[in-house]
Amino acid sequence: MIASPSEEYRAAFGKRLEIARETFQWTGAQVGEKVGVTRQVICNWEKGRNLPDPENLVKLAVALDRPVEWLATGKIGEKELSETWETVRSCLRAMPEHKVPMVVEFMKFLCQSRE
Repeated sequence: MIASPSEEYRAAFGKRLEIARETFQWTGAQVGEKVGVTRQVICNWEKGRNLPDPENLVKLAVALDRPVEWLATGKIGEKELSETWETVRSCLRAMPEHKVPMVVEFMKFLCQSRE
């Protein structure tokens, strides 16, 4: 018998889904429409009550423009990591020089808060 995912895992998945949805400023109903499920299903996934099946996980990843690996595990692959760092570098280059140290300190804070 396969063990069901832990409450902690379901909650973490739900938080990642919520973060991705809010990035687009979409409602649960809007995401549900893109995936082909109801608003209530999205709500249940975000609250960690249950998880999407593999087919809906892929649909979520496509709709939210996120890697399946990140939605499922919170980790990103090397390609996504490289693209992310390139985006950060581009932003830092375009930013006024006096703001760069503040952004770097904020990123350090974010890294520490994950521990």
